[in-house]
Amino acid sequence: MEIGHLLRQLIALMILSVSVANAGDLTFIADAVNSGNGKKYKAYIDQSTIHREGAYETVKVVSIYENPITAAGFAGVKSMVNTFQVDCHRHVKRVTYIGFLNTQEQVLVEEKYPNAPDEPLGKNTIDQKIQPYLCIHLTDPVK
Repeated sequence: MEIGHLLRQLIALMILSVSVANAGDLTFIADAVNSGNGKKYKAYIDQSTIHREGAYETVKVVSIYENPITAAGFAGVKSMVNTFQVDCHRHVKRVTYIGFLNTQEQVLVEEKYPNAPDEPLGKNTIDQKIQPYLCIHLTDPVK
C-alpha cells in the first residue's frame, strides 16, 4: 500500500474520530472485534451520558470500525452508537438502542429495543471494560 493512501485513510479516521468525539465526553475503552462480522473496531463510552434509568446504569457506547462495512444491508456503516445498560447489583446488561452510522455520521439503520431482555455480562468483552464506569457506586445503590 502506498504511503499517500495510508495517510489519507489516517486523516479520514482522525476527522471521523474528532467529529464523533465532539458529541460528548468520549473515553476509549478497548480495541475489539465484532463477533457477528469479524470487523475490528475501537470502542468508546460517552461519560457525559451516564445516568440511571430504574435499576440500570445507562451509557452511550460508540464503536468506530477500522474500515466501513461492505456486507449487504450494512454497506457503508463506519460506526455504531448503542445505548448500553447495566444492572450493577444483578450483574446483567441489555442494549436498548443500536444506530448504524455512515462516514458522514448519518444514521443508516436504527434499532430500538425498549423491552430488551437482560443478558449476563460477557467475559473477555467490552462489557468488562464498561462495567467499572457504571458500577463505581456499588456501596451506594442510590447514586
